[in-house]
Amino acid sequence: MAHSLPLFRRPVRARFLARFGGVLAALVVLLSGWGISTAAAASVAPSAAVGAIGHDVSTPQCGRTLPEIGAFGGPNDSPADSTRFQFVQGAVMASIVGAGPVRRRYGVHPAGPADERFFILCNLAVRREVMLPFDTELVCAEENALLHELRRESVPMHFDPSLVVFHERRATVVGFGRQMHKYGRGRGQLMVRRPSTVQPAFLAPSALLVYLVLAIVLAVTVSPLALLPLAAYLLAVAAGAVAIAATLRRPTTLPIAAALIVELHVCYGTGVVRGRTERTRPVPLPKVRAWVRAPEGP
Repeated sequence: MAHSLPLFRRPVRARFLARFGGVLAALVVLLSGWGISTAAAASVAPSAAVGAIGHDVSTPQCGRTLPEIGAFGGPNDSPADSTRFQFVQGAVMASIVGAGPVRRRYGVHPAGPADERFFILCNLAVRREVMLPFDTELVCAEENALLHELRRESVPMHFDPSLVVFHERRATVVGFGRQMHKYGRGRGQLMVRRPSTVQPAFLAPSALLVYLVLAIVLAVTVSPLALLPLAAYLLAVAAGAVAIAATLRRPTTLPIAAALIVELHVCYGTGVVRGRTERTRPVPLPKVRAWVRAPEGP
């Protein structure tokens, strides 16, 4: 669970963090003097990204206690004043049925060594001496490309559940679908540019879409047994929705969770297909693309 700051009452504090948390987190890191650079602050700030470093364990403290670590991060959580629909979104993305291996970005997991599956741009800090430029041709998933390159260079990474960011979820079903499609599109573009990032879990939603098209044809022309995998999938969705409703302690969220799991898979899957098949469009490079080492000092 996210650590709370005892400065405001809970609803007021959540609204404050939703508006200014990311700025505060970046200031804490950049003014700490410990050579840590927030990746989110180094790029164009995401419109929905809001952050607040937990008060018990902060990024500068991790930098001091784990000097060999090059990248830090933790989960992003739903703000306390989120709607029921937004809380269900967060729970869906934190579930293994919904988000698979990247669920670690949205929930509490044990602290320890990590890779790109653990981190998201709104809650990522990278030491200046190992930081690399973002890939400007990706529509999103630029942090995944960065972390993949850092992993290839054997840069140690660390996940700590106490490093919490509050991230406002989408307000509507349409907004959530567009977000998932964009995530998939960025992942698809990344797969084309860096084939070594391809993992079965990232291709599974697209494979599901292909199967659904073929299953209907096969069920009519060959055998209804072609629908058995679909039945297994629906059972998995139902089980995931039940687990989410139990976690939230609200049985009425079960149908919402089930619908959002399916929406996530469909929109992400179509996004991956789009990202893998669309033509690469040249993107103008920024005028300044240089990185300097942090000044030496205490």
